[in-house]
Amino acid sequence: MSLLLEALKKAELAKQAAKEPPPDADKPPFTRDKLPDIRQPMEITSEGLSLAETEPEPAPMRTEKPVLELAPEEPPRRAAPAPEPPPAPQPAPAMRPAPVETDYSPPSETQERKQAQQLFEAKELDVNPRKPFYYTVGALGLFALGTVGYFWYEMQPKNNYKIPPPSAQPAPQPVATAPAAPAVSPDAPAAATVTPPVGSQPAVPATGASPTGAVSAAAPAPVPAAAPAAPRGPVFARQSAPASGAAAAPQPGPAPRGRDITITPARVQADPVLEGAYQAYNAGDLARARDDYQQVLRSNPDNRDALLGLAAVETQARRYDAADRYYTRLLELDPRDAHAQAGLIGLRGQADPLAAESRLKNMIAAQPEASFLHFTLGNQFAAQERWAEAQQAYFNAYASDTENADFAHNLAISLDRMHQAKPALEYYRRALALAQSRPASFDKTRVSKRVLQLER
Repeated sequence: MSLLLEALKKAELAKQAAKEPPPDADKPPFTRDKLPDIRQPMEITSEGLSLAETEPEPAPMRTEKPVLELAPEEPPRRAAPAPEPPPAPQPAPAMRPAPVETDYSPPSETQERKQAQQLFEAKELDVNPRKPFYYTVGALGLFALGTVGYFWYEMQPKNNYKIPPPSAQPAPQPVATAPAAPAVSPDAPAAATVTPPVGSQPAVPATGASPTGAVSAAAPAPVPAAAPAAPRGPVFARQSAPASGAAAAPQPGPAPRGRDITITPARVQADPVLEGAYQAYNAGDLARARDDYQQVLRSNPDNRDALLGLAAVETQARRYDAADRYYTRLLELDPRDAHAQAGLIGLRGQADPLAAESRLKNMIAAQPEASFLHFTLGNQFAAQERWAEAQQAYFNAYASDTENADFAHNLAISLDRMHQAKPALEYYRRALALAQSRPASFDKTRVSKRVLQLER
């Protein structure tokens, strides 16, 4: 029952509320025509802004009457469109500050140089912590190179048989000289300069080639016979032994003045056995020369001249094993004997030609005046048919000993192989002329035929 009474009261209140006008009905609606005109620019001052910011707007007072009784719910009304807010005024363009004029001048060259110098000095002050390490490695490397160079120099063969320059005292002149007893010099061409056997030498072409078939394989003449009687070591003055065996009478020198020292050269007595062996070798009697040299070795097994003579004889006789033994014996007595080294290189060069060539060049660097070394090197080049290099080596040998027939003959062969007929003919003629007075290992008949062919 109470619920029904409450529902009736609510219905009456709703009717009363519907009869009363709404509180905003008397106010006219806010239309667009009455909006302020904002097309004209407005001047905004700082005073107005400050006042607007400081004075807050008064809150609108509520005019609605309090509802004491419940009224029925009304349908929702459409709200009036909200007025558009006025556009924000455009701010005035900001004033740009006027450019300040400053006095600027580019730096001068002196200032730039000072700045660059300061920059380089600053870089130099930077210490590299690895510099001491680099310096140490460089010093050790230089020390190692110096050590290697020193040992290489010490290992090179040196010429220990060079004759010292003559003294101021004039040398004595012999009364008579023997035909086969020239002055002894270890650098004279001896039996050491040989080449490999004939079978290993290059063959001769059918036309335009050397008449001898190959370069001269025999060694130059052995040491003269007067050598064994002389003392070993450097010799200041020697004389040839006369054929009659008489001692040479020296000419009187200039009268001494004061206390000047006068050197009287020792008289050398020639060994007749060695002299006979040398003459037999020059005459081509190899058997007699071998017997005489062996007779000297029986009395003096370490006689260098007899060993060199036997090596030359065995090389001429094509007995290369025996020649190898004599050269080996010479190296046992003196490992730096250049004649023995060159002889062994000539005999064994075909086994390892590159090693033989390198060793010969090292020996020539130590003894550039040794003609037999150039001759042996030329034979190595000729065995490999390197005729341009062989020609240069033979020319160096001939320039050191212009009286050697084999040197002239081999030089002619190298020129002939290089198709230089005119100089080859000249050296063939020289070889034939020299072979009349000195022993030669080439065939004179074949050389004469080749000369006739080139003269046509």
